[in-house]
Amino acid sequence: MMFIELSLGFVALREFDDLSRLHVQAPPEMTLESIDSSLRAANLGRIDDLGTAITISELRARINEVWAPRSPAFDKMIAYATDKGWVSSDGRDLRAHIIRKESKM
Repeated sequence: MMFIELSLGFVALREFDDLSRLHVQAPPEMTLESIDSSLRAANLGRIDDLGTAITISELRARINEVWAPRSPAFDKMIAYATDKGWVSSDGRDLRAHIIRKESKM
């Protein structure tokens, strides 16, 4: 499952070879404000009134930087998320839940 790993001053895309699920992983001590700041600083998304909003275009660009053949799978993931109501009405953001877990670093 693909996830965005966060810690203070660190943001990384992990396990992008499995696009069947997406979440944001942050250590328990990170506040929502620091998660928001980290996502914004990395240009990957933000915390808004509805929860975690991941910027689809930036997520796609990062996956394509390291594994361009994943684009059809990414499109399929976004289509599935759209059907489930997890994509914003303007098509820019993808909802992702936050999992609290110590980082692997």
